[in-house]
Amino acid sequence: MKFGKVTMHEIRITPTINKGFIVSVGCATLAFENQKTMMDALEDFLSNPEGMEKRYNEAGARMLKIRPRRKSALPPHPWELN
Repeated sequence: MKFGKVTMHEIRITPTINKGFIVSVGCATLAFENQKTMMDALEDFLSNPEGMEKRYNEAGARMLKIRPRRKSALPPHPWELN
C-alpha cells in the first residue's frame, strides 16, 4: 500500500459483537459491517487522506440539503440561510 500525505488525525478502531467495527478518525465516527469494508476504506483514506476528507465533507453537505426543515425556536443554521 502506498501512503499519501501524512494525516494528523487519530485513528481508533473498535470491534463490535456482531463482527463489525466502529472507526473514529479525528472527529468523524464511521460504522463498518465487516473487516473487508473497513480495511478498504482505511486503505483509501491512508493513500489519499485529503481526497477522502473532501468526499466525506461533500457527502455531509448533501445530507444537510436533503433533511426536511424542522420548525424550531432556534435561529436557522448557517447552511439554511441561503
